Amino acid sequence: MDEKTALVIGTSHSYASCENGGIYSRINRPDRWQDNLENHGYKVTTFARPGCTTEHQLDAFYHYMLDSPSYWDLIIIEGRDPEANVSYPTYIPTKNQDTKNIWNHWIDDDGDRIKKFNFTNSHSWDNIAISTTKWYKEYQGSHLHLVNTWAANSALCTLASKYATIVKWFTFGAITYPNDIQNKSEQLQNMLIGEYCIADTLPALQQTYSNDKHQPQLYKNLARIFDKTPSESDTRCECGHLNKVGHKMLWDLILEPALIKENVL
Repeated sequence: MDEKTALVIGTSHSYASCENGGIYSRINRPDRWQDNLENHGYKVTTFARPGCTTEHQLDAFYHYMLDSPSYWDLIIIEGRDPEANVSYPTYIPTKNQDTKNIWNHWIDDDGDRIKKFNFTNSHSWDNIAISTTKWYKEYQGSHLHLVNTWAANSALCTLASKYATIVKWFTFGAITYPNDIQNKSEQLQNMLIGEYCIADTLPALQQTYSNDKHQPQLYKNLARIFDKTPSESDTRCECGHLNKVGHKMLWDLILEPALIKENVL
C-alpha cells in the first residue's frame, strides 16, 4: 500500500513552540500532536509559523501552491479564530523578492522569515504600540474583525480542498467575547467553514466547556489539558503552549477520537 500524505497548516501550537526557564525551543518529531498521524500510515509535513494570523496562513499557503503545487490525502488546518493578534498593512521591504521566501520558512524553519505584514498587536510601529491605537481598539473583536477572520478561514479551507482529498480545521483559540459578538462569531464559523471543522473541537479547544452535559468526558479531557495555568500544569510549557505530555494528550484524548469518529482515520 502506498504511503498516505498529510499536511498540517498551523500556528505556534503546531510549530510546537516551547519556553521553559526563559529558554525558547521547539518540540520536534516525534513528540508533536501531528506526528501521531504516522501511526495511521501518513507521511506528515508541517507548514506552520508562530505569531501568524489566518490571513498570514492563507497568504503563505497560496504562494506555496503557486510555486510548488502538491496534493495530499489529508490537510489539517490548526487555524485562528478572532483573537487579539490582528493583521495590519505595514509593508516590510525585503532584500529578496523571490516569493519562495514567503513560504519556505514555514516548512524548513530557516531563511529570512519574511512577512508581508506585521502580525502582532504588541509590535511597535513608529514607537507606537499597535494595541494602544484607536483603530486597533475599534477593530479587534468588532463585527468586521469576525467577518474578516472567518472569510479568510473559508478561503483557506476552499484553497486547501483543491490540493487534498480531505480537509479538516480546528483552533486552540482562547478568547471568549461578549454574548452578541461570541454568538455571531460561532454562527459565521458554522456557516462559512462548518463542513471542514472537527466537530468535537468546536468552537475552540481552550474555551470553557465545564457546564456541558452532552459529552462530559470530552470536556473533562479538555479541562485536563487546558484548565490549569502554565505554572501549575503538567501539560503546558511556561509560555502556555503544550509540552510533550500535552501534545500526546491532545492527540490521544481529543483529536484522534474525533477524527476516527468522523471517518478521517
